[in-house]
Amino acid sequence: MSKQTQLRALRPNVGDLLRKPVGSSQMLEVNLQAGELPEGFHVEILEGRLRLTCTSQGIWVNGALNGTVPAECARCLAPLSLHIGVELEELFYYPASSAPNPSSCVIGEEAFLELAQPVWEQLELNVPLRPLCRADCRGLCGQCGKDLNLGDCGCREERIDPRLAVLQQLKKTTAEE
Repeated sequence: MSKQTQLRALRPNVGDLLRKPVGSSQMLEVNLQAGELPEGFHVEILEGRLRLTCTSQGIWVNGALNGTVPAECARCLAPLSLHIGVELEELFYYPASSAPNPSSCVIGEEAFLELAQPVWEQLELNVPLRPLCRADCRGLCGQCGKDLNLGDCGCREERIDPRLAVLQQLKKTTAEE
């Protein structure tokens, strides 16, 4: 299945549902493998079920999606896959002129739901600020850059309080005299 075909799962046609009575609903299965959402946000896997319900204002979308997104460890820069679960609850207004503000989700005249943007927003909000490959990640050596998870680098570690650096310089000066 091509990426374009998979992304159509996030752009369902709801024309039939809009013609049904208020309260009518249908389920939407999402199964996306290696796709790209808005803003260049990549997902390795995105799966779940969304219920689309016809309301007097448009289509109410709610459900849960689980995804895996590529990331980089904040300490050692190793690539990793983050597992993220999100809840999606969004009202898509129809007709578009009934939306309360310009940033609201709307259904165009073609009757397609554009789910990629709200899904991206929820995934982006749930990505940790500092993802780690593991809780005890030791990171990189500040001097040579070696990954300390693979073993010690052998660099001599001198921890000097910057406020006392002047005293260390004075000690060096007096030792040279």
